[in-house]
Amino acid sequence: MLQRPKTQHHTCCSYLETLSCKQIYTIWNYRREALQPILAAGGEAAQAACTAELALTQACLQENPKSYSTWHHRKWLVLHGLADPSKELKLVGRCVASLLLQPSISFECCVPCIAY
Repeated sequence: MLQRPKTQHHTCCSYLETLSCKQIYTIWNYRREALQPILAAGGEAAQAACTAELALTQACLQENPKSYSTWHHRKWLVLHGLADPSKELKLVGRCVASLLLQPSISFECCVPCIAY
């Protein structure tokens, strides 16, 4: 079982670890915990961190558009107001389109998309 790091000065899961374990909510929670002070401070560092994290979630969603934990993390980022809403709508459209092309589809996967 994953345990919370004991120090406050921890680095969250790496990019590659997150890509390989994107379905584990704990990993996204660690990432949010590490990003929270950066986003709260604002400025260029916050914008750069948000841009990098949006790119990570986009890569995860391109591989698996039904990843609820990834959509939840992305929504959390978007709610900080540092993401371009038009780009978000385009991503949601691409993910829904890719899901519709799959032969056997369960439409409950679109629920995270509607939350935007």
